[in-house]
Amino acid sequence: MRRIRKYRKPILILAGMFLLWFSVQSAILLKFGDVSYQLTFETNYQKQNSDSYIMSTSWANIPTNEKFINVANRPTCPGFVGNFMISASNLVYYEYGMFSPQLSTFVEDGFESRIDTLNGRIIHTVFKNAETGFIIPWQDDMSHSFLLYPSNYGTEHRTELINSLANVKFKK
Repeated sequence: MRRIRKYRKPILILAGMFLLWFSVQSAILLKFGDVSYQLTFETNYQKQNSDSYIMSTSWANIPTNEKFINVANRPTCPGFVGNFMISASNLVYYEYGMFSPQLSTFVEDGFESRIDTLNGRIIHTVFKNAETGFIIPWQDDMSHSFLLYPSNYGTEHRTELINSLANVKFKK
């Protein structure tokens, strides 16, 4: 009987840790969908200088002015990669794939659009109210089109995002 009491506290601690882990996993699944931990942990991050970073995924090297962490979903259809990038204070949803929404989808939903060409790359900016998003249609160095979903972050950091998107190095 004494032996059982001796191990009671560690067993309760382990059971509590398991329940906490299970709760966190369930919350992630409910909030963000089917997260691919392999794709998420394969992302590399390099600091360029005091205020710029490179987020290197399996499909692109993305320059950013903020330290983002890439969280990727398991691909649900051919060519789909994406979910969101998160920093200490911001969340940006993205999609890279052959079936990602195109410019016409946003125009039909009442978004206005504008075209920019930087470093030879065409970038469509879509905006409505306080939300701005960016679409890079399929181009020579890409396998699919890339979309940053409209958000307040896109509006607040429009210039930084356009410059970053112009310098994304896609991998085929």
